[in-house]
Amino acid sequence: MTAQWLMLSLTDSRSLLGLIGTIQGLTVLALSPIGGVLADRLSRRNILIIVRGSLAAVMFVMTFLVFTEHVQIWHILVAVVVGGVALAFTQTATQTYVFDIVGRERLTNAIALNTLATAVFQIIGPSIGGTLLALIGPEGTYLSGAIGFALASALLLLVPLLGRSQSAKHAGAFLKTTVEDASEGFVYMWRDPALRWLIAFGLITFCGGAVIVLRPVYAKELLNVGASGLGWLGTAFGAGALLSGLVMAALGSRVRYLGLALLLGQTDWMACQLLYSFSNSYALCLVLEFFLGLSVPFLGASAIAMIQLRVPPELRNRVLTVYFMLITLINVSWWVTGRMADWLGDRQALMYMGAVGLGLNLLVILFGRHLSLMGTRKYPVVRPSPAGG
Repeated sequence: MTAQWLMLSLTDSRSLLGLIGTIQGLTVLALSPIGGVLADRLSRRNILIIVRGSLAAVMFVMTFLVFTEHVQIWHILVAVVVGGVALAFTQTATQTYVFDIVGRERLTNAIALNTLATAVFQIIGPSIGGTLLALIGPEGTYLSGAIGFALASALLLLVPLLGRSQSAKHAGAFLKTTVEDASEGFVYMWRDPALRWLIAFGLITFCGGAVIVLRPVYAKELLNVGASGLGWLGTAFGAGALLSGLVMAALGSRVRYLGLALLLGQTDWMACQLLYSFSNSYALCLVLEFFLGLSVPFLGASAIAMIQLRVPPELRNRVLTVYFMLITLINVSWWVTGRMADWLGDRQALMYMGAVGLGLNLLVILFGRHLSLMGTRKYPVVRPSPAGG
């Protein structure tokens, strides 16, 4: 939110605004295979500590640049690249570290609780961030983010479990096998009918990023509610995520139809994005943000639980890496959305992306039975045997 608002203060170009997400997405796509292999080879706890400490340092630098009024567009983009590197190195390590701590039986509950904790911060963070943006500007939000990452890094030092890992390889062997190891995740997904449809699902997320990139535009120019209003839009989103996270945490392993939960979550997201494009009401946008948030735990917890339950332990990080690379398309689409908005208009870009995404997702529900009916007797979540040809 802060990077987008800061970019809007420096330029009116929707393409440059969209470049924030696209650069981060491309960075994640390029480095995620390495991140997945590192999560298999090294201590996952130590990876998380180092990356969060590095993010804290970058945010302290951004705080200084904004405060001294020396910040430029390229500074924002460099910080975004660092954020993309951090995401690439931690997204699989974070999820599999949860598995290391809680084990198979409590996995769904733990993932839901992890999502729930994120939702709580999504409620508190945007409202505080929006207030800080309105009162003291972007430097306040960058400073709070820096302190938060520094504390997170320090707290991880108190966790005694390093995270299971394979034996480390020397540098030459690591570089030689990184691409091969990473490609195994995609091959495994392609050979599994349900996970093959999960690939299609991931590709559709390309259409889902429009509402994220255009949210600050709506707040600043279309709804005229300013930085504080933008913060409350984020808070409404977090409230929806909190509610559905509570439901997912309460249900835990009783959520049998993981594929259907995943697909319904994305259907909700695309439908809300489409309705958002027609809204002239701040109150309606708050409601739509709430329903967008409702879909997040279903999208996140269902997919991650499905992969970790369905995939052999030795391939789990690599398959998760492929999945995270696919859903990173939601960030890659930011620049495309920005270009469409510059060319056609903000509402039109949001409408087209929402309509296309909704239509494609409904097709997956209708034809991707291995995914939409996963959890039934015919299509169990856990495969009885390894993937065949």
